[in-house]
Amino acid sequence: MIWACFNFHGKSNLAFISGNQNQWEYQKHLKQNLLPFLNKFGGENPVFQQDNCTSHTADSTIDWIESKDIEIMKWPSCSPDLNPIENLWGVLTLLVYVEGKQFSTKEELKTSIISCWEKIEKNVLENLTYSMPDRVYQVIYSH
Repeated sequence: MIWACFNFHGKSNLAFISGNQNQWEYQKHLKQNLLPFLNKFGGENPVFQQDNCTSHTADSTIDWIESKDIEIMKWPSCSPDLNPIENLWGVLTLLVYVEGKQFSTKEELKTSIISCWEKIEKNVLENLTYSMPDRVYQVIYSH
């Protein structure tokens, strides 16, 4: 499993996660990865978007995020179509497996993922960020 985040201005480092993640491990990943990202690209009033996974919505996680003065975007259940990171994962997958590329080891794959992540250009992040109002409109309109 891989954790990452992005906004209009840039993207985080990738965090490779092994096994299931509880609320405490998730908070550790946020401390190690989200906070440096926000310090670099967050601006004055960052809003953090995450899904409703149990480790994400645990009271201690919500308290931890809010203690860092980070607003959490309200997130409807079962709405992966709203989350632009899903599209970014698709871009990354296309880059990693270009021309049907295969990998012999987990380390080869991990190296390729990191390399391809670094190649994703800023205009991709900008376009995904600009797509949010239309995504929200489409969900509201379809219900």
